[in-house]
Amino acid sequence: LDTAKHMRQVQLLKSCATHTALAEHFAAIIADDKPMDFYEKRLAQIQELTKEEVDATVRTYLDPKSWTLVKAGRLSEVPK
Repeated sequence: LDTAKHMRQVQLLKSCATHTALAEHFAAIIADDKPMDFYEKRLAQIQELTKEEVDATVRTYLDPKSWTLVKAGRLSEVPK
């Protein structure tokens, strides 16, 4: 979970890496009528997530029974 949190924070920060991207983020904040500290709060929310909260969200939105499993590789290398 700590790795996932870190990666999400890095992605968010990288998304503001250029002047143009930063301006786009500010434009979105203004257009969506969000507070100017929106991203600061978002980073804090990510940091505060618990494993239990993530597990509950996953159970709410993902159903492993509906997934299709696909394996790829050489048929000659499949154990008989």
